[in-house]
Amino acid sequence: MNKTLTTLCLALSLGTLVACPIYPPATVVVTYHANGATGGTVPAPQSVTTGGIIIVGNTGNLVRSGYAFTGWNTAADGSGTAYAAGDDYNGGSLDLYAVWIVSLASIDLSVGSLSPQFDGVITTYTVALDETISAITVTAITAASDATIYYSLAQPMTLAMGSNPLTITVTAANGDSQAYAINILRGACFVTEWQIDNPGDSITLPLIDISNYVDVPYACTVNWGDGASSTITAFDDPNRMHTYAAAGSYRVSISGSCDGWSFEAVPASRLAITKVLARGKAPVFEGLVFLNFSGCSKLTELAGGGIPVCTNILFMNESMNRIFEDCSSLTSLPADLFRYNTAVNDFYRTFDNCTSLASLSLKSSVAYR
Repeated sequence: MNKTLTTLCLALSLGTLVACPIYPPATVVVTYHANGATGGTVPAPQSVTTGGIIIVGNTGNLVRSGYAFTGWNTAADGSGTAYAAGDDYNGGSLDLYAVWIVSLASIDLSVGSLSPQFDGVITTYTVALDETISAITVTAITAASDATIYYSLAQPMTLAMGSNPLTITVTAANGDSQAYAINILRGACFVTEWQIDNPGDSITLPLIDISNYVDVPYACTVNWGDGASSTITAFDDPNRMHTYAAAGSYRVSISGSCDGWSFEAVPASRLAITKVLARGKAPVFEGLVFLNFSGCSKLTELAGGGIPVCTNILFMNESMNRIFEDCSSLTSLPADLFRYNTAVNDFYRTFDNCTSLASLSLKSSVAYR
């Protein structure tokens, strides 16, 4: 290494002043590699002598026929350390290789829609369907003409009530493969949609203590819409809260027994829920005690199918007190919203401050105050 400067330093062990060399700071370089790309350009190398380097994304629009870019890795085969755009790197010089997964071009459904919206790099999806839908055809289109597709279930597929998992595996001509998982939910799940504004934001399901009313334990499974799932066995179970790594819209489905739901218990989550896509059948809300969306001002959609009737507590079947109060973004109501609730005699402030509703149609025998 070349010496460029000298200075005097104190050699304590000798008690004398000697000339000590000062070397220039080492230059750290991050070099990017296309790793099989068939088009585009790799990002220019990044170099610094002090401080760190912010890893860039696919700024040169690298493409590889039949594949999707998912990030960078220190090993060409993807077995090393993964890096993503925005990561802060503070080590020595580094070589990063593009990571590719075999990709589908699209996934088409004969009914319903994928959540999240299809993207070749996203490999886990949910489809929520009404209980009246008994079959579906899922069609996957490959990104490469010589790739093959395998379905874990023959198409079209007959749907059972509840969860119907499907795996689609796409295999490239060279043997590389990638699996896409789709959970098709029919009827028996309570499905909601939530908007996450910032990475790291959390939502908490508004579960409440129902032990004073019914002896129906919480026993449900939650699919959070980002590939994660949790089992909940109590109203205060820590698993009722979930943190999302990325901003976006997420479809959350609940299957099992979940009988107390009130946003008065968790007001912080009120502004995140935007849609109720499927209300669920038994055992979801089988012994329903409370169902309350009060204060959910960004709730825009309510699924049809009606509000379940509590078979255990009569007074809960007679009152819809404030359950949609301050839902100011609701523009319409499903015609069958109260089809099961023939004993209701009190709609006190049920739609108070639902300012986007153009009209309400209620039986004359129902008291609306």
